[in-house]
Amino acid sequence: MYTVRSSDGGGLVRLTHARPPGDVPGDYSPDGSRIVFLRSDPSPQACFECGALVVVNTDGSGLRQITPPDLAQAATGSWSPDGRWILFGARRGKLYIVHPDGTELQRIPLHDGPGRSFAGSASWSPDGTRILFSMFWKPNGYQPDIFTARPDGSDLEQVTDTPEFEHTSDWGPSTG
Repeated sequence: MYTVRSSDGGGLVRLTHARPPGDVPGDYSPDGSRIVFLRSDPSPQACFECGALVVVNTDGSGLRQITPPDLAQAATGSWSPDGRWILFGARRGKLYIVHPDGTELQRIPLHDGPGRSFAGSASWSPDGTRILFSMFWKPNGYQPDIFTARPDGSDLEQVTDTPEFEHTSDWGPSTG
């Protein structure tokens, strides 16, 4: 994984040296000093797109795994606006938060009623008061739609309700 200046393509910095399937770039920290990414598990018995979340400084130093191996799935992490938490989707359709140093890993219990749900592709609102994610939810026939909730999993709100496969979403920047 590399970084490069967008203005002129210069300043190429190699951040990681992973074996295939490799590292999946994620999100910059709010201050721009670190990046969270998914390090895929290269073993043949690993689940598809499973791995650990890792944080690295933008100069390539300070590489640190912050979740257990194979917990994160098809997720690259989303920094909270205050930089204190990283939100991510995990195996079995669960959402988690963890501090950037790997401490206080917590599952977010979505208050979604009876039946199973499968959430993923999560991000923070610009003010950090809500999270946005896609979810396969029993009450809507497991059709993937977009939802929001408070970071503690309460106040679940369905944003979309279409027959389309709405899986990836992101909150736009704060307008100040």
